[in-house]
Amino acid sequence: MIEAMERRTDWLQYVVDSLGLTNVTVIRSRAEDMGDYTADVVTARAVAALKKLIPWTMPLVRDGGRVVALKGDRAEIEIDEADKQLRKFGADWVDVHDVDVWGAEEGTRIVEITKREQRHR
Repeated sequence: MIEAMERRTDWLQYVVDSLGLTNVTVIRSRAEDMGDYTADVVTARAVAALKKLIPWTMPLVRDGGRVVALKGDRAEIEIDEADKQLRKFGADWVDVHDVDVWGAEEGTRIVEITKREQRHR
């Protein structure tokens, strides 16, 4: 897990330790500062519009992996506005999922971007 804010990384590490998770690492950093680090799935919550978010997150996704971003009513509009970035950073497929939120009257929308698998010769 990559998080820039210290209080959040402290809390995330507390949860990881409390649950005894051995396959989770908490890293205090910004996504754009992670260099060659890659993961199967990158998530983002209320960070920025997709056209800004994609250049920060897609380089962190392994080929065939996914970006999962919490979005709202404007999900399709943001996808349209991010068309250039989606192509540039190797998006293969984009899905929008409508999700009910427990305890809330309104649901939310999740954008799932699958990164194209590169064919190696």
